[in-house]
Amino acid sequence: MLIGESNTPDSIVESIWALSFYIEMGDEKEKKIRYVLDLGLAPRILDLLDSDSNECMMPASRLIMNMTYATRDTVRRYYNVNIVR
Repeated sequence: MLIGESNTPDSIVESIWALSFYIEMGDEKEKKIRYVLDLGLAPRILDLLDSDSNECMMPASRLIMNMTYATRDTVRRYYNVNIVR
């Protein structure tokens, strides 16, 4: 399970950084953003923004920033997974 409840803090941090760089690098950012949303990770990433640990909060913030590159279709997806209200 990627970024699941039972993962160690280090594996969560590494997974979030990897997703952030995955979206940031290269072309087809919109497709990559859709992929991350389709994995159902948005609620977990948002939970990590409220973390007491800067180690988790920083990469989660970076991932959300990278995901803000969005077309209308992606904004609808954000709305559907409660990132945007």
